[in-house]
Amino acid sequence: MEKVPIAFILDIFYVEELQDICRSFNLNAAGNKYALIESIIQNVRPVNKIIENLTVEGLKMVCSALKVKTGNKAQMQKILLELLDHEKTGLEKLSPTSDNVISKLKECILDKRRIRSEKDAEEQIGNFLSMYFRDVMSQYKLGGYIGLKIDLDINNGEFGVEVKLADSFLNNNSEVFRVFGQAVYYSKKQYGENFLVAVVGTEHDLDEPIVREAMSFLNSISIKWLGVIIR
Repeated sequence: MEKVPIAFILDIFYVEELQDICRSFNLNAAGNKYALIESIIQNVRPVNKIIENLTVEGLKMVCSALKVKTGNKAQMQKILLELLDHEKTGLEKLSPTSDNVISKLKECILDKRRIRSEKDAEEQIGNFLSMYFRDVMSQYKLGGYIGLKIDLDINNGEFGVEVKLADSFLNNNSEVFRVFGQAVYYSKKQYGENFLVAVVGTEHDLDEPIVREAMSFLNSISIKWLGVIIR
């Protein structure tokens, strides 16, 4: 199996669990999920200590997520330490190319307990992308008299992401046409090929016929989209 950075392992945990990890190292437990991950990585050296400090339940959670077998505490620690990329933490900032952004968003799985609105999804995705890219801004103004704002901008106009909830399409055709208009405007106004629509939903939502038809149309006009899973 490919080596994984410590940030990828920590991203498996929920905020409350990351706060417990912070407290175990006497670190400040305030902030969002990705601020906590960054705090742990920046302050705990060597990173082996993070794995060695995990509870049996935490080790089992990581092993399950990485699809490796579980065992007793020592066995699981040994497996994870062998899988750990000791050279890369996962906090190194990437260039916001289309391939890089899409690759990272494919790793992003949102916590359904915290998604009650499109704004919640935008915030979680923005926090996730902030781990890997510089200057991720929400509600970024594109300028001009129309005055539209894109949900997420990376590196001051280099890449744009518009976030939509899949279930907003189900009973509202106007929302479908709205995303078509926004996508065309944002790609033509600023981003060109460095733009995508992130459609957030459960696997069932993303497989709904109206969602698939809407995304198929975006493909037909050369606008990229990606399903971001809620679990």
